[in-house]
Amino acid sequence: MRPEQPLKILQLIYKPDHLLPLFNLYTKVLMDNGHHVTTIFLTGSEDQQTIAATLANEVEFCCFSRKQLRTSKYRVSRKIRHIWKKQQFDLAICHRHKPSFVFSLARMGLKHAPMLSVVHALGQYKRKNRRIHARLLYRNHFNKTTLIAVSKAVLTNIEQDFAGKPPCPVTAIPNIIDLETVVSNQLSRNDARHHLGVGSDDFVIGNVARLVADKAQKDLLTALSRLKQTDQQLATTTKLVIIGTGKLEKQLKHHAESLGLTQSVVFAGDIKLASRLMPAFDVFVLPSIVEPFGL
Repeated sequence: MRPEQPLKILQLIYKPDHLLPLFNLYTKVLMDNGHHVTTIFLTGSEDQQTIAATLANEVEFCCFSRKQLRTSKYRVSRKIRHIWKKQQFDLAICHRHKPSFVFSLARMGLKHAPMLSVVHALGQYKRKNRRIHARLLYRNHFNKTTLIAVSKAVLTNIEQDFAGKPPCPVTAIPNIIDLETVVSNQLSRNDARHHLGVGSDDFVIGNVARLVADKAQKDLLTALSRLKQTDQQLATTTKLVIIGTGKLEKQLKHHAESLGLTQSVVFAGDIKLASRLMPAFDVFVLPSIVEPFGL
């Protein structure tokens, strides 16, 4: 049922990155229910590709540098405060800690500026200074805050970080997926394999994740090496495709080379809407050590 009075919602995002399709799902639900959503990126340059990829009634770019966001948060918050007052929003949805902190500063002294702060990862409040910020800024009775955890595991982690006494209400709203859209956009098996450079007769193991320690691709490479040593047929037909980038990319490529897997592993890099290519996989493997959605 559509609301009698649609809300004007400010969605504040640090930068356009791999989570943009997820942010768009939040927007779609809100817009489908009659609300007006303005998405603002704190950093990142304004470009037509990002605008086209962002689902919103309006898209704006603050174009602050990472250094400015780190050292000049009050300047950043003054700009957000100006935008809030000028456009007279009813609600802010802030993804991750930095946008939430910036908006909390921006709304100081305002009478009605409620915020939903979406926590996408474990350990967001592991740092002491973040817990202090939250306790100081999220308790305002006029400007209510609710922390939105993307899973029960994240909710439990938030409660643990605050020793069972978070500064504001916390609720879990699991991440959603528009399955119909995802499936309709997928390539055929052969087309997906051609795009990734693997053969139609290969046995393809797929992994889609950032190349960081928590995702444990090093263990996946080691496991593939051992598998090839025990089965000669698999040794010639198995390919591992890793989609993603990250700070361990060079190390992982070196590890693959040291294991003699150069011809067996495809580092596909950052691919937008990687779900389009997943029909290429015979098996999907996620060897993560930790995940926000639980393991």
